[in-house]
Amino acid sequence: TSYAKHISRGVHILLILYLCVGASSMYFHATLSLLGQWLDEILIIWTFMFGYAAFIPNEFRPSFFYGVTAYAICTVIGLAFTMLWFVNPFFNAFWMFLLTLPVVVMSLIILKVNNNPVIKQMLKVTLFLFCCSLLIWFSDRLMCGMWLSMGIPGIHSAWHVVAGIVSYLVITLFAYWKAKTDNPRVKTSIRYIPGESWGIPYVYCKELHC
Repeated sequence: TSYAKHISRGVHILLILYLCVGASSMYFHATLSLLGQWLDEILIIWTFMFGYAAFIPNEFRPSFFYGVTAYAICTVIGLAFTMLWFVNPFFNAFWMFLLTLPVVVMSLIILKVNNNPVIKQMLKVTLFLFCCSLLIWFSDRLMCGMWLSMGIPGIHSAWHVVAGIVSYLVITLFAYWKAKTDNPRVKTSIRYIPGESWGIPYVYCKELHC
């Protein structure tokens, strides 16, 4: 891809992890096994860790959070969250929401400083869907019995759909912002599949020639 060529080949790893999370989630919900839950939630943790180490734009990075050091810090945090899973798997989902806080804060900052209307709209949609996913998840966790009594069994499934969309949009938006701010010699834009102005968004990069 143009992004891997001009910015980072790590985007391939991130997308593979994203697909692995989807596959492990399907396995977990098909089997309802402890192994499936472990694979699902641990992969989510390590996808976050790799994303933070590799794709946080430089403007948001502390001076010590670069290169190997960033990966080492995220590895330690990832191991800590992994060990917390073994303490009590029930609470792991709540702990994992802590991992989303930096993404939300950075998204709000980008929303404030960005002047690209396409990116601004994508950010607004992403933040709105993220809030919806929180409401759906807590509604399912706290009021599952009520939804079942009303004959509405698919609340958790709806959360997976919304969370999957949010995750992809976050990857796309942060990949775009990192390319735009970290590498000014590359022209970065959002393109879509299959249409020119609609469909699944992706980041396209093209080197600028002096």
